[in-house]
Amino acid sequence: MLMPYLLAFLVALSPAADQPAATAAGSAPRTAAAQPEGLAAYVEQQARQGFSGAVLVARGAEVLLEQEATTGAATRPVRAYWLGSLSKQFAAAAVLKLAEQGRLQVQDSLPRFFAAVPADKRRITLHQLLTHTAGLADRYSADGETDFNRAVRAILRQPLSAAPGKGYRYSSDGYALLALAVEKAAGMPYEQYLRTQLLEPAGLRQTGFWGEPLPPDLKLAPVLDEQRTRRVDSRVYRQGQSQANYGYRGATGMYSTARDLLRWISALRGRQLLGEGSLRQLWAPAVPVRREGEREVFYGYGWVVLTRGGQTVELRHSGVEDWLGHNSHLILAGEYTIAVLSNAGDPNGEAWSRKVAEGLQQRLAAP
Repeated sequence: MLMPYLLAFLVALSPAADQPAATAAGSAPRTAAAQPEGLAAYVEQQARQGFSGAVLVARGAEVLLEQEATTGAATRPVRAYWLGSLSKQFAAAAVLKLAEQGRLQVQDSLPRFFAAVPADKRRITLHQLLTHTAGLADRYSADGETDFNRAVRAILRQPLSAAPGKGYRYSSDGYALLALAVEKAAGMPYEQYLRTQLLEPAGLRQTGFWGEPLPPDLKLAPVLDEQRTRRVDSRVYRQGQSQANYGYRGATGMYSTARDLLRWISALRGRQLLGEGSLRQLWAPAVPVRREGEREVFYGYGWVVLTRGGQTVELRHSGVEDWLGHNSHLILAGEYTIAVLSNAGDPNGEAWSRKVAEGLQQRLAAP
């Protein structure tokens, strides 16, 4: 049964909702700072301080702000940015889509998909991988691996950091393993399944994958430091080009634009990609992570879920490809969507995308 607080939040996210949930950014703008001109002025201020990237703020289907801040002249064609761990929500949606198609269940354990699973990992389930409770460490074990079986072995031979099911421990290895399970269940490459079952139905034409050529009307935003990329494993990145490998499937390895991220969220909200039950699973607060004042932070399926007083008030996730300088932050708060993509790195340990997204959210919430 759907928990009442999640039902209220899903109703607020629905295109047909008349009343938004009471959230940090869940009411109509009331101050000059929260008007489109004020939001644009804030982004311009951040650009003068070093921010470079793409920003989009929408209330429902209405785009309040869509802005590109660049360090030089504006570029055409459209610029895309690497999403980093924001890619995890696409992997989670793929698992739930396969479950709807009867090809797997989220409680399936690893031997359902892989041979010769070590004894200490045989009880790990897809649900535990999705919620970072499988006990896998965050070692990027499959980086550079291009063979399915070698990639599986590279992840599964690593010692567990905790017993499966015994608490939250963030693991990109777990999401790389999910991508391998998606390939096994779907009977096709991970990228092909996501493209045909999720990206194309959602109308995402500016979103793609590590190691693939870009459409002719799309350009990747520049990396922050070319020198840093030269120190990366050549099986991952070589001569300015990403190289397809299993370490960059599932956990990371997707690029997109702010407009495509809005299309993605709109398609999810409109139940165009997943049924009602699957969407509830995607956004449910599955496992506790920490408390932030009055808010409790949970992890769902590829999403961070914030609750207050037992009610879901916000969904968010971030991503960082630190050695490229690309990062991303996506916030769903009531009727608002805030998407920020950046190639300006993370000065002082804080990604520019997160700083700008949270600054915009504060302005939308101003009384």
